[in-house]
Amino acid sequence: MKTISPILLLFLLLFFSCNQINPSGSDLKQREFENWIEIPIPDGREAFGIAGSLSDTLLVTTWTNAYYSTDSGNTWILSKNFQGPIYDLVDRNDTIFAMQLTTIKDYLGPPSIRNQQFSKNGYYFTTDFGKTWEKDETSNYFELESPIGIATSKNGTVYRLNHDLNWISANTYEINYSDIEKHIGLHWELVDLPVKYGLNNLYFDKDNHLYVSAKSDKYIVEINYQGPYQTQPGLIYYYKKEL
Repeated sequence: MKTISPILLLFLLLFFSCNQINPSGSDLKQREFENWIEIPIPDGREAFGIAGSLSDTLLVTTWTNAYYSTDSGNTWILSKNFQGPIYDLVDRNDTIFAMQLTTIKDYLGPPSIRNQQFSKNGYYFTTDFGKTWEKDETSNYFELESPIGIATSKNGTVYRLNHDLNWISANTYEINYSDIEKHIGLHWELVDLPVKYGLNNLYFDKDNHLYVSAKSDKYIVEINYQGPYQTQPGLIYYYKKEL
């Protein structure tokens, strides 16, 4: 039987400890509401793309990094430093693409939405929920696109984010807080979320549970915007019930 030398064992322990962040070791803890669970990602600033599931492996992108968790979001392991935001994670045939850019175009799904934000440029991909990443050297998925902030449940109900914008100039705005809406009949109906934050994206897992990625903004008075700062967590909201 082979044995591991004490030096190698120490190296492995240091390696995994440097790549793992644990909310239970800080002031950050999951918060439970009636229908939602708030899951913080320490030092993430804000969460963007989501893939996988909380019951198995959950992969999330933050301000510059991707993290994955295999214990329901209690511990997060560094997956990759992308040196900038990955705005969405798109699953195609069990391959998850990291979308690096955004564009504005019309959403042609039911119901049609004009001026919808889309993610694009799936240059990096993973087939094991972020444990390893590869580059698409063929560029076959360079033009892959997916709508941001809109998702469809298994029964066909469309959910979207409706942002409250603070216009700074004619071409510049900040997103102060966001509402979640679902399309019922011919109108949009608010979905109850017990907090007011700037929300970034929506996602349904294989079990039809809704996830919301958010930034931990702070507001001084009304729409005066502050943050998110480097030490603030990225946030994921998980709807407890299957939709």
